[in-house]
Amino acid sequence: ICIVQAVRLEWEKAHGQRYEIQISQDGKNWTTVKSVIDNIGGSQEIWMRPVKARFVRMYGKKRATQWGYSLWEFEIFGNDRIKSR
Repeated sequence: ICIVQAVRLEWEKAHGQRYEIQISQDGKNWTTVKSVIDNIGGSQEIWMRPVKARFVRMYGKKRATQWGYSLWEFEIFGNDRIKSR
């Protein structure tokens, strides 16, 4: 488990116009920590209040093109691992 403070998405042409950044402790139950609307693609840094997470995902809500969602990179920024309690 880590503390997540930001993510960076590097989109290909097929980007999400609307999407959510979600976190999970178990990979089954997901919580939205950021919603993005009217994304124009390219490189995007998204900052959030620090949250504990084991898993992080981009959950697509609306495609900007007919080709779906495509990322070159998805980086997660935060602190080092912390002990689970």
